[in-house]
Amino acid sequence: GTSLCQQLLKSNDFDGLTVTGITKSTTKHESIRDAMSNNNRFRVLTYEDSIKQGKTFRNVVFCAPPSGFDDYPAAVKEV
Repeated sequence: GTSLCQQLLKSNDFDGLTVTGITKSTTKHESIRDAMSNNNRFRVLTYEDSIKQGKTFRNVVFCAPPSGFDDYPAAVKEV
């Protein structure tokens, strides 16, 4: 996911846009921000925080390892 976000932020097609990474927990947020060089056009939220804030997103890429889910197909379908 981090690699894809880096590619999007470097692309001219995404100039001026913010890329948001959504995770299940805050466990890796610091390392994700570091990998993104603390880019001011990148933010990272937990799924729970995005729901609480009423955030919605027009363009979505689902990127998660199947090992992190009890029912991966259902998780993908839910997104």
